[in-house]
Amino acid sequence: MKIKTKTLFENIVAICIILDCESVWKWMHGSGYFRLALALCLMGSLMVLLLRDGAVVRYGSKNRTIFMGFYLSFLVIYNVAVNSVHIMDVFQLVITLALMLLFFNTEENIRDVMQRCSKILYFVAIVSLFFWLFGSILHVFNPSQELTIYVSDVPRVKQSYFFLQYEMQKEEIFGASGIWRNTGFFYEGPKYVLLLSLMLAYELFIAKSTSFKRCIIFSITALSTMSMTGVYAIGLIWIFYLFVRYPAGTNRGLFFRALLVLVLFGIGTQVASYFESTFTLKASTASYSTRMDNYQAGFAAWLEKPILGSGYLNMTNVIAHYSSFRLNDIGYSNSIFRVLAQGGIYLAFVYVVPMLKSIHEAIITRNSKKIGFLLIFLYYFITTSFPYNYICFMVLLILFFCENDTGEYLVR
Repeated sequence: MKIKTKTLFENIVAICIILDCESVWKWMHGSGYFRLALALCLMGSLMVLLLRDGAVVRYGSKNRTIFMGFYLSFLVIYNVAVNSVHIMDVFQLVITLALMLLFFNTEENIRDVMQRCSKILYFVAIVSLFFWLFGSILHVFNPSQELTIYVSDVPRVKQSYFFLQYEMQKEEIFGASGIWRNTGFFYEGPKYVLLLSLMLAYELFIAKSTSFKRCIIFSITALSTMSMTGVYAIGLIWIFYLFVRYPAGTNRGLFFRALLVLVLFGIGTQVASYFESTFTLKASTASYSTRMDNYQAGFAAWLEKPILGSGYLNMTNVIAHYSSFRLNDIGYSNSIFRVLAQGGIYLAFVYVVPMLKSIHEAIITRNSKKIGFLLIFLYYFITTSFPYNYICFMVLLILFFCENDTGEYLVR
């Protein structure tokens, strides 16, 4: 059976997007080679697809392309000359952004690759559910291999099921301690559920036709990660979907709107209580929220260089503002202040413009589905650190280029 060039390389791009979202191989010894290979595969595949199309710049997007050329060039020059960022790091970011902008400036290309991402992640989710349930939970069979990963240069040995499923994190639930979370082949549950949630939101709010088979698997797998961030996201996605699906004039529509208001009120109350309690604690105590400390440290680092930031991938300024209780904990848990601290308002432009354009178009066309997708992305952008992952760039491209479809849902 002959495989089309476009199909082959779009599948490679989709696999790169999934593996880039903190798969375990990005954390093993010599992971730099894996990261480089992943970037080269993505960039090479995009170049092949661009050459296949025969035209790099569409009519009507020439001015935008020229502007982004100057914008990205300054980003490279400033980061290398002023912030002493390694030239290969910033070049990799800029070339990736440029190639993605050139290839994904058509809605058709975006939808094709996202469809392939959805199908591949569906397979990954089924496999991870199988090994998690019958391996990690019921112990019908035992792990087959071990893998050593490095976190802050500290080696940690993890069990693997045929290199398809890894036992990375345990959780206490319903009084039972030591329950393995379903992390698939990802470094942690939150990154796995990030992919699952965004793909679920894409299927329900953006895709031309919705595969409920995939949506159910994505939802069940997301719950098995035992990530509260993911649980909230999955609940919000489904409630908002039902909110959009049924008109306000129907009984179901009124019910789901009331339910959405109650859920948002409940979450808002919890968040307000959380902020109030954490602000009353001293930053020097171990009970102070690490997540809250990340916001404060990122905000303080941003204020030092608010326009152009301290440098791409540079966490030094942020870590300098960490509270004393953090010790060797150098992790970071949100995207918004990571972008602002490292790239300032200048880099934030890449993220803000697609959001504003999406909001403007959604308001004009009165499209609630696009707003729902944007809200889920904002939720994760505030609570999870993934601003330079390929999946984040794909969401921004969806927000900027995908037309607002106000038609009825097509269900598969």
